[in-house]
Amino acid sequence: MNRNLWNFTLECAERYYAEELKLHESRNLRDNWWDAFDFFLGHACYQGRRDSLSDKVYLRAKEMLLPLFGNSDRDRGYETIRREGWRPIEDQLKNRIGKGMVGKARDIEMILSALNRIDSYPCRNIVNYSIQKIENGLVQEHYRELQHQESVNGIVQVGPKVASFYLRDIVSLFSLENFVDGDSAFCLQPVDVWVRRIAERLEIVDEDAEVEAIQKEIVRRCGESGISAFRFNQGVWYAGSCSLDLLIEFASKHSLTG
Repeated sequence: MNRNLWNFTLECAERYYAEELKLHESRNLRDNWWDAFDFFLGHACYQGRRDSLSDKVYLRAKEMLLPLFGNSDRDRGYETIRREGWRPIEDQLKNRIGKGMVGKARDIEMILSALNRIDSYPCRNIVNYSIQKIENGLVQEHYRELQHQESVNGIVQVGPKVASFYLRDIVSLFSLENFVDGDSAFCLQPVDVWVRRIAERLEIVDEDAEVEAIQKEIVRRCGESGISAFRFNQGVWYAGSCSLDLLIEFASKHSLTG
């Protein structure tokens, strides 16, 4: 791989970590199931639409859920609402997101499905559950377990991109890369439009390649070049989402603006 390209993606990966992941206190994610759920939600709301729209869906959902679960009485509140079949939450979410608001009705289904699912995790903490799976060498199993189409316990609207997006950042934030074997590394490769385009332009994959083929080929090519595949992915992901800002910054540095 071109060394200049790698240096650029590495810089972007470091920016992503500083601007996005470092905002999360790792201890809080492990000690507080609401913080852990919020971390997951902040990934699961990004459903192949404009980031600005996904931001609105996430922020409106969090605004509604935070008063219920962001306090010391969260467990009792959770039990009460769960016994009511999540109806109080569903009604409030419909006033903020979903059909006729922002996002779609399936966003509400995803949130309720995820809330229901965490009840089977120890202390309802999805982040701790994921860390345990990764440390036990069960990355692929957990990757598929999260996905609605792959598991009876999967979360609505969670597919390969969301599952790998979430797991990639768990591995990064908690320095778990050594627990991910080569055969499972593709599970940390979310493929959005930018990752796909870069992979095609670098002739890593052919056009219209299947998602898993792109994931595995990026891992293979990064391995041959001796670079971290998941950090390459973070860098490309960040560069794509911030392309305009990066272009303006580049132009400013090189006196290309007036």
